[in-house]
Amino acid sequence: MCAVTQVRNVAEMTDNNETITKKEEYMYVIKGFAGWPRDDLRWNGERTRNDVWRSLDGKLWEFVMPPPGENTMT
Repeated sequence: MCAVTQVRNVAEMTDNNETITKKEEYMYVIKGFAGWPRDDLRWNGERTRNDVWRSLDGKLWEFVMPPPGENTMT
């Protein structure tokens, strides 16, 4: 598993036609341990996951989908 952060500036327009720039800092968690025993019906032959998750607050997490046409993030 790997954890990284990303800071990006996001511009928003207000009702007064002003542009406000705010920072968003995402936390990313990459990969993960599957851990299903071989005799479990969920066993898929792999012991690790290829998931990527991100969060702005560490409480609510969003699954990051692979690029179009790809099944994994690698």
